[in-house]
Amino acid sequence: MSLPETSDNGLVPASLTQLLQQADLLSARLKLNEALALYEQALALRPHSIEALNGKGSCLKRLERPHEALAAFAAVLAVEPGNVAALVSCGLIYLECDKFVDAVAVLERALQLEPHNATVRSHLAQVLTDVGTQLKLMGHVAQARQKYEAALLLLPSYALAHHNLAIVDAEAGDSEQAMRHYELAVEHNAFYVEAWCNLGVLHKNRGHLLQAIAMYERALSINANYGLARANLAIALNDLGTHLKQTVVPAKLGLKQAVSHYRRALVYNPFYADAHYNLGVAYAERHSFGKALVHYELAVHFNPSCCKAYNNLGVIHRDHDNLDKAVQCYQAALAINPRFAQTLNNLAVVYTIKGLVDEARTSLRAALAENPHYAEAYNNLGVLDRDQGRVAESLHCYETALRLNPLDRNAGQNRLLALNFVDDMHQRQVAYVTEQHRQWAAAFEKLHQPLPPVQPPPSPAAAAAHACAAAAPSPLSPRCALPPAASVGLEPPPRLSQLESAAASAASAASVDTSHSASPSTVSDASADSGDLRPDRVLRVGYMSSDFFTHSVSYFVHAPIQFHRPDNCYVICYSHVLKPDAKTHLLRSLANEWRDVHGLSAAEIARQIRADRIDVLVELAGHTAGNLLDVVAMRPAPIQVAYCGYPNTTGLESVQYRLTDAWADPPDTKQEFVEQLVRLPRCFLCYTPSAEAGPESVAPCLGSGGVVTIGSFNNLSKINARVLRCWLTVLQRVPNSRLMLKCKPFASASVQQQFLDMFSARGIDPSRIDLLPLLPLNNQHMQSYSLVDLTLDTFPYAGTTTTCEALWMGVPVVTLRGPCHAQNVGVSLLTAIGQQALIADTGLWSVLSS
Repeated sequence: MSLPETSDNGLVPASLTQLLQQADLLSARLKLNEALALYEQALALRPHSIEALNGKGSCLKRLERPHEALAAFAAVLAVEPGNVAALVSCGLIYLECDKFVDAVAVLERALQLEPHNATVRSHLAQVLTDVGTQLKLMGHVAQARQKYEAALLLLPSYALAHHNLAIVDAEAGDSEQAMRHYELAVEHNAFYVEAWCNLGVLHKNRGHLLQAIAMYERALSINANYGLARANLAIALNDLGTHLKQTVVPAKLGLKQAVSHYRRALVYNPFYADAHYNLGVAYAERHSFGKALVHYELAVHFNPSCCKAYNNLGVIHRDHDNLDKAVQCYQAALAINPRFAQTLNNLAVVYTIKGLVDEARTSLRAALAENPHYAEAYNNLGVLDRDQGRVAESLHCYETALRLNPLDRNAGQNRLLALNFVDDMHQRQVAYVTEQHRQWAAAFEKLHQPLPPVQPPPSPAAAAAHACAAAAPSPLSPRCALPPAASVGLEPPPRLSQLESAAASAASAASVDTSHSASPSTVSDASADSGDLRPDRVLRVGYMSSDFFTHSVSYFVHAPIQFHRPDNCYVICYSHVLKPDAKTHLLRSLANEWRDVHGLSAAEIARQIRADRIDVLVELAGHTAGNLLDVVAMRPAPIQVAYCGYPNTTGLESVQYRLTDAWADPPDTKQEFVEQLVRLPRCFLCYTPSAEAGPESVAPCLGSGGVVTIGSFNNLSKINARVLRCWLTVLQRVPNSRLMLKCKPFASASVQQQFLDMFSARGIDPSRIDLLPLLPLNNQHMQSYSLVDLTLDTFPYAGTTTTCEALWMGVPVVTLRGPCHAQNVGVSLLTAIGQQALIADTGLWSVLSS
C-alpha cells in the first residue's frame, strides 16, 4: 500500500479540496512543478475537475509549455465551453505564440460571455494593440489605426494604445492628434518614459524648445539612463543655445547663455559633435581660443566628417600665426568636401600671407567657381592682386564684392586704400579719391548711433595738435633717448653725408602752418565731461589701435606715448591686439593706463572711452586692417583726431582733425580732407627704431669695385608702371648698377620670373636684379639694408616705415614731391633731417619715368 505525497508542511491532503488548495498555494509561491504534481493527483481523483485543469494549464503556461497548457484549457472548454478564465488563458497563449487571429477570436468569445469583465476587456485591448503594431510593421497603417482605436474603445485608459496611436498620427503629420494621445498616455501612466520622450520630440519639431526640454527632463526623472531621452535633450539644449545666441540682446548675454546650454548638452551626451562644434564657435567669439581649439578637436574626433570644425580650427591657427597647421586643417576640411567654398577662400588667405600667390589664386578661383556670388572671395582676390601690384585688377575685385554685398566693410575700405596706389595721381584723381572716402564714410556713419554729446575741452585744435606733438623730439628718435622737451636735430648718418657732395641742390623749405598748434597746458585733473573748461587742466588723451605690437604703426606711436608731459597729458591706450608681443608690453609700460579691448564690441569700446572721460581720442589706423572707425563713428570723445596710420582722409564727419605738417600737406595743397588739418611745427612723424636693428654698415659700393646697388623694400602695390620705368631708366643710364627689391610676393617663383622677364624684355640682364622675399626676423630685415647703397622711393604712395628704416641704417633715400599726402611723407622726413637734396621735383621724375 502506497501513501500519498506530503506537502511542504508534511501534511497529507485528506481530500480533492485539500489537494487543490495545496496546489494553488504552491502555484502562488511559484513552486510550479510541485503544484503541477498536485493538480495531476487531483485530476486522478476527478479527471474533469475544472479547477484542477485550469490550475494545470496555468502552471504549464508559466513553465513555457504552451501546447500542453492549451490542451489543459481545451479540456476545460470541452467540459465547460463558457469558461471565461480558460478562454482568456488561451488568448494569452495564442498571443505569445504570435497566433493573433486565434487570440482575438477566443478573447472576443470571452467578451461576448462577460461584456463587462474588466480583465477580459484589458487583455483583449492588449491583444488588439499588439495586432495593430504587427500590422503597422507590415505597412498596413490604416488597419493598425483601427486596432488601436478598437483597443481604446475597450479600455480608454490603456496608455500603450494611446502611445501607438500617437505615433501613427505623428507619422501622418497630424501633430495635434499625436500630442493629444501622448498626453493621454502619460495621464494614464505617469511613468511612461517613451511617451514623455516622444512628447518632447513633438514640442521640438514645433520649435517649442523649452517645453521639449521639460518633457525630456521628465522622462529622465523616471529613468535617468534612458539613452534616447538623453540624446534628445542634448540636441534640444544645443538648439536652444544657438537660438539664444542669435536672439538675446545684448549679444554678450546671449553668448553666455548659449555656452551654458552647450555645456549642459554635453553633460547628457559627451559624444555630441554638434555641441562641441557650437561650443567651439562660442568660445572663439569670446576670444577663448584655447577652449575653442579643444572643442573643435573633439568635434572632429566624434564626427570625422565635420569639415566646418576643421575649417574653424584653421582660422584659429591662422590668426595665431601657425600657418602650416592652418593649411593642414583647411586641407583636412577639403578632403571631406573639396567644394567647400569657405575653406577654399580661407586657404587662399593663408597662401596670400605666406606669399604663395599662385596657390592663393588657384584656391580663390576654385571658391568662386563653387560660389560665384561669394563677396568675401572677391575681396580676398583684390588683396592678392594689390599685393602683386595689380592695382586696377584689385579695384575691379573690390567693386565686384561691393556689388554682391554693398555692406561689405572690408571690400569698401580695401577699395579706398587701393585708390591711394593708383599711379595717375593728377589733381582730378586726388579729388575723386577724396570724394570716394567721403561717400563711403557718410553711409558708414549712418549705421552707427553716436553716444550723447559731451562738452568739448577748450581750444580743440590746440588739444588735437598737442595729442601727438607735445614732446616729439625729432622725426628720427635714436632709441627714444632724447629728453622729452628737446628740440634737437639728429645728425645724418655718415653714408648720407657721403652722398651730400653728389646730391642735387636742396629743395626750398616749405612754410610751416602752425595756426592750429598751441602751447602746453598746465596741471589740473578735471575732464571734458565734468564741465570744467579751464585751459590749465590735464588733457586725457586716448590712443586707439589694433597695431600696438611689432607693426609699422608701433614705431611711430612709441615716442608720442612715451614723451607726453605728465603735467599736461594723461594717456590711456585702447589696445585691440589679438596677439600681444614684446612691443605690446613695452608700449603698455609707457602709458598711464592700458585698456585691452580686443573682444569687445564697438559699442562697448565707445562706452569705455566715454567712461574714461577722454578729451582727445587719437585714431591710428584709418582704413587699414583692424581699424576701429566704427568706434570713432559713435563719437565717444569730444575731440577725435586721425594720425599716422593712413595717408588720406577718413571721410568721417566724426573725426574733426588730422595731424600732419607743412611738408606732407603744404598750405597750398589742393588735396581736400574732411578733417581740419592741424600742421605740427616740425615733422608730424617721430620714428623709434627697433631695438633689434643692429649697427649701420659701410656702403656696399665701397667694397664692390664701384657697383652701386639701388633698392626698394616697399610693397609691390606701391611699385606701379611709372615707378618701374623710372628704375629701368636708372639701370640703363648707370651700367654698373644693380636693383634689389624685397617684399612678400617674391616668395613665389612665378612672381619673381614675371619681374625678371619684364626687365629682360627691356634690355636689363636679369643677373642685375635681386628679388628677395620677406625675412622671418626683424634683425634680418633691418640688416638687409646693408646690401643696398641707395633706395628709391615709390610714388604716388611713398614709403614711410621703409624710408625711416633705410635712413636709420644709413642708407640714403631719394623721394619725389607730389600732389598728395601719400607722396609727400618722404619729403617731410628728409626735410626734417636736413636732406632736402634728396627730394626730387616732379619734372625730373617725369623725365626718368617717361
